[in-house]
Amino acid sequence: MRIWLRLTLMMATLTLVPVLLVGFLAVRATTDSATRGPEDAMAREASTLSTFVGMWIDGQSRTLAGWQRVWDLDYTDEDRRVGLLRATYKAIDDVVSVALVDANGDSVVAPQYLRPGEVTGDREAGSDQRVDMLLKNQPRTLDSDGISYGAPYVPPGALNPVVPVSVGQRAGGVRMVAEVSLAPISRVFAGRSEAAAVLLDGFGKPIVGGDHPFLQGQDLGLILDLGLLNTTFLVGEGDDARQGALYAVPYTDWKVLVFGPPSATQRAARAIRASTFWVLVVVFAVVLLAGLVIERTLTRSVLQLVGHAGRVTEGDYALRNHVDRADEIGDLAQALNYMSQRLETSAAEIATYQTDLAARVVARTRDLERAQAQLVRGGQIAAVAEMGAGLAHELNNPLAAILGQVQLLRAQGGHDDAALARLEASADRCREVVDTMMRLASGQVDVGNAPVIDLGPVILEASAAARPGIVTRGVGLDVVRPSGPVGVRIDPAMTRRAVQQLIEALGAGLRDGDNLRVEVEQASDGQMAAVFTPDSPVSAASDDWKAAGMRLWAARGLLEAAGASVQEPDETSRAWRVVFPGGTWIAR
Repeated sequence: MRIWLRLTLMMATLTLVPVLLVGFLAVRATTDSATRGPEDAMAREASTLSTFVGMWIDGQSRTLAGWQRVWDLDYTDEDRRVGLLRATYKAIDDVVSVALVDANGDSVVAPQYLRPGEVTGDREAGSDQRVDMLLKNQPRTLDSDGISYGAPYVPPGALNPVVPVSVGQRAGGVRMVAEVSLAPISRVFAGRSEAAAVLLDGFGKPIVGGDHPFLQGQDLGLILDLGLLNTTFLVGEGDDARQGALYAVPYTDWKVLVFGPPSATQRAARAIRASTFWVLVVVFAVVLLAGLVIERTLTRSVLQLVGHAGRVTEGDYALRNHVDRADEIGDLAQALNYMSQRLETSAAEIATYQTDLAARVVARTRDLERAQAQLVRGGQIAAVAEMGAGLAHELNNPLAAILGQVQLLRAQGGHDDAALARLEASADRCREVVDTMMRLASGQVDVGNAPVIDLGPVILEASAAARPGIVTRGVGLDVVRPSGPVGVRIDPAMTRRAVQQLIEALGAGLRDGDNLRVEVEQASDGQMAAVFTPDSPVSAASDDWKAAGMRLWAARGLLEAAGASVQEPDETSRAWRVVFPGGTWIAR
């Protein structure tokens, strides 16, 4: 990591950490302080609403109980019972439907309700369907005061939920059942924007206020799972925190929930976080500016010196840096320049010495290669000459006898002159080979003084002589005639014999069905070459090839003695080449 970056990070740590710590403590202190106010307000509101709901529902039920006690309903005639019912729903504004039922819950007279034509103000009209639901949801048991409440519900076509209330004697007899509208409670709970006020029944289902946007289904389930009652609570953390209060409604199993986000706490925390953020931005900008100043005054000079050292390491000794400072970095720059100067001088001296040494090595290497080539060539020629001398000595006497017998047979007459002529030509040819070996053994072969002859006929004669031997092995021989005369400085007899032996040796290493192509072409160095190209590489592992090794060795020795060179195939080619000295196309 760069020095300027390390210094910048160190300064950032020393400045940003205290700011972050102060901001965190300020947010926490403000949050704690601002949370208490909304909690107290919500607790008071939830307590007030629960008391109001309890007193209201208790007042409605006790008013119904008072009307129920006007007559002894068990012994009153039907007209009076109906009149009592009508008087009840007319006297109590929030009663929609009212009925008298026996112990089994069946109506003893026709239930009464406010007809549409009798509705005044914001009261709701009843219906037979609402009466049926009232009888279905009526409470069957009464408390010690002869009053009981059923589960709230929303009748069909109603705008507000209702609660069924039953009043009567605990000893039994006719009871009064009334459908009491919770419209006044709905109006009290409605119209809240800062917090949601919800009235819950005994099962935790919303009666009124359940559609407030602050209240979510998962929030309500989470609050009820806490098991808290008559106290405040806080759900969630940070900006997602929601606080409220849950209080029980007197005289019922209902509850009042006041619930909403702690807006004051969030506003204070957000304000402090925003202030802290901008302070951090300013501090970071200052630290970054300081880092850039350090980078320009310190790091750039160091990087320039590092680049200078790297270039010197690569061999650029003539390079000089231009760092002009009066501190330690300036001293280091001067030391690097002095070092570069010394290295440049030393490198020049070493280069001069290496150039002189390389010239000496090249000269000595050339002399050694020339001497080694002469030794190798001398050894090869000596080996071929020694072998040729032995063979010539052994063949001279049989050849002289053969030629003498042929001449005697021709003198006697009566024989096939053509056959004797061919026999005499073959013997002369063998004698020519023997003479060549004798001249090679005696050192009479001088390639430099050899005449320039046409290479084409020599190749054709050697191929014709070798053809019977390789054809019997199943190997074809394809000889391409040169497009014109090819002049080379060679001994024709030695060359013809050597090319014949080379073709026979290559044929011994080919498979049955392969073909050997022979042609003459111009080599890369301008000389002429005879090229022998088989269809497949010569198999050095075959027994025939191993048996022909002596023949190949003799052919190589004769060719090199005649001044030619044999080039074996490499990995990219299958062709064998014999390059002849002084080769050129002869103009017609």
